[in-house]
Amino acid sequence: MENNRPALNITIGEEFKKQARRFKNASLFVKLVLVAGFSAIAGVAQFFQFPSSGPESSQVIGIIATIVVATGAIFIMITEQDATEQLALAQAAIEAAREAQSQFDILDQIADDTSRLIELFQALSVMRGAIERLTALNSPDEDEVADRLLKSAERSLAIAMAFDQADLWTIGVYRAVPCPDEQNRALLKCVAHKRAIVCEVSEARVWKEGTGIMGVSYANSDEIIVPDLQIEGMRAVFGTSANTQRDYDQERYRSMIAVPIKVHGMVKPWGVVTATSDRVSHFSYDGAPGVRTDEGARVLANMIALAIAVVRKS
Repeated sequence: MENNRPALNITIGEEFKKQARRFKNASLFVKLVLVAGFSAIAGVAQFFQFPSSGPESSQVIGIIATIVVATGAIFIMITEQDATEQLALAQAAIEAAREAQSQFDILDQIADDTSRLIELFQALSVMRGAIERLTALNSPDEDEVADRLLKSAERSLAIAMAFDQADLWTIGVYRAVPCPDEQNRALLKCVAHKRAIVCEVSEARVWKEGTGIMGVSYANSDEIIVPDLQIEGMRAVFGTSANTQRDYDQERYRSMIAVPIKVHGMVKPWGVVTATSDRVSHFSYDGAPGVRTDEGARVLANMIALAIAVVRKS
């Protein structure tokens, strides 16, 4: 529909001009024939019969007045500017303004994408520097590695993911650890996070492998994007149990992405990077042009995977 908009605007403009011309011709007919012509006929008809002695002075004055009125009507008709032309010009100007506004909107989008792309590059740069510094440490803790990378780039990642100041959002890193009560099944435990509403890492929920969006992403070793977490049937799809729900979930968590952290040489992912937003479709598969909001989560997951691989080989 958007691609056909210029042609549609031209068609509408042509139809408007045709309608304006028809209205103008009808207006001329009304003014010339019905107003000027019949007013003259009606005026003269009142004095058509004269006495044998000739027209009286009142009749002569009436005839002259009728001629003056008819002449004035014709003069007004000729000199009056027809509003239909101005309406047609106004309609064309409105369409031109709309087209210009759409171009400005595109420029604004390009500027926004450029800004977020710069922040994405900045996040990559600072995380690369953090990885270089980690190689100088003696067997650093892997949880600490993930935390350091996220902290080094948290500001740039938040901008790259298009989180606004008023938004409720989260970026989290979850590591897979053995499940104490189920063999061959992992738990996803939060080891690093950044949130619009600050809380301790220990307060973050733990997810079982195959349960919830993070658990399914980990089990399938594939990323998952959910435009709206609160749509009907979401629990059934991802096996979310009632005891994992909190009162504020519907307000805070509407859109989400989960990206597995795939470390070279590991059969299963090391963990999962997640990002959430309180705005519906903040993360989605819509395929819109520009820098996608979910790229920041992928960058973080890839850089953590690289860091863990480097640490294990050092």
